[in-house]
Amino acid sequence: MIIEHNWGPHREAYITEQYGKGIICAEIRREDPNTCILHDLFVTPTHQRSGYGRKLMRKALEYATRNGCRYAILFVAPDAEQWVQPWYERLGFEQYAIDDKGRRWVKKNV
Repeated sequence: MIIEHNWGPHREAYITEQYGKGIICAEIRREDPNTCILHDLFVTPTHQRSGYGRKLMRKALEYATRNGCRYAILFVAPDAEQWVQPWYERLGFEQYAIDDKGRRWVKKNV
């Protein structure tokens, strides 16, 4: 079950209840009237490669759409595992920038 928590006009979060001994979560922040930033997407290692990340992303994007966002953005850290960016690309995200910290920013129309 996905639980929505609202911490104010610019910061919302999705948090799931535990699945056995695993948990998944994502934080969504409103960047501007059209854009939500997805932060801290996390799936417990024991629950990875089981569809939970895809389900979490789908719920986060549904939330963004319901709340009037046209775009969802996030960054891939320079030290992220090699599978991370291709995973986002398979979900329809496209890289549009690399910042001065080496983070690769990706974007998706929602």
